[in-house]
Amino acid sequence: MSMLNLLDRPIAFNRTFVDLGLGITGALMLSQCVYWSTRTKDGEGWFYKTQAEWTEETGMTRREQETARKKLVNKGYIEEVRRGVPCKTYYRLDREALEAALMQVAQKRHSSMADSAIQECTNTPSSMAESAKLDCTDAPDSDGGKRQTITEITTETTSESTQVAPGASPVAAEGDYLGADEPEPTPQTSQESSDDLLARIPADMPGTRDPSAKTFKAWANYAIAYRNRYKTWPVSNQKTSAMLAQLVDRVGAELAPKVAAFYLQMNQQFYVTKVHPVSLLLADCEAIATQCTTGQQITHAQSRQMDSTQSNLSNLELAKAMLRERQAQREGSSCH
Repeated sequence: MSMLNLLDRPIAFNRTFVDLGLGITGALMLSQCVYWSTRTKDGEGWFYKTQAEWTEETGMTRREQETARKKLVNKGYIEEVRRGVPCKTYYRLDREALEAALMQVAQKRHSSMADSAIQECTNTPSSMAESAKLDCTDAPDSDGGKRQTITEITTETTSESTQVAPGASPVAAEGDYLGADEPEPTPQTSQESSDDLLARIPADMPGTRDPSAKTFKAWANYAIAYRNRYKTWPVSNQKTSAMLAQLVDRVGAELAPKVAAFYLQMNQQFYVTKVHPVSLLLADCEAIATQCTTGQQITHAQSRQMDSTQSNLSNLELAKAMLRERQAQREGSSCH
């Protein structure tokens, strides 16, 4: 028997999963979950695996399996359920959460590549110093006007975003609860009764209608802002409720409703393409919270503009330093 016969069962391993903070074992188990989720006959995507089967397929020990499973469940990439007699563990891949996480990894890689390119551009050779200085001046556009500053672009973009997606706060008669652009609630409104709160929520809004529920305020803001933007209610299920509960845990109960409404105002392409799902809200909640509290949205266009401006400023400073050095050399030579 040839030893090569032992190599007849290779398994897929997606290296990118390591960048999700899962480690080697977590990435390996997630790779297998992706593989089996596309081959299950269950209509809801569930598949069953024993500990022995995991070991046979991946070589992981029991402890390694438990650690990997805990990471995958905590990050929301897979779901587990125990059912049957004897009890068995079934697994299901959360494709939406995984796609959102992979999109973030892709964006970080793109930003890293852009930063590297900017650093290369700032290392301007001596022969290009004068050219760099000229490039950095306020040259007019083709129409004779001056270039827009970052402040002007940011102001215009923020204004347009507010017009496109008003959020969840214009009037209570339309069922709005607390929008991102409203002031902090007063003690009087914070003591509003449950009946009064529900009176401000549309009767046909899906999801929880219990004002004491952990996710009530965040869901109401998200759902109403979603309807304002897309003219329909978002889907409400256990998965969205669980993600909104995590949102409250991560940004706090007071800020979560505002972040949820503010998210629907954001016009980044990857949010709009996906129709603002809750998964992307949760994935980027800290960054969205920062932009919500500062009242500014940072778009890809603005980011590229700021990177370009910083690169030009670096080139200008380099050119000035070289010119000062040359001037000093000339003055030194004239003194002899």
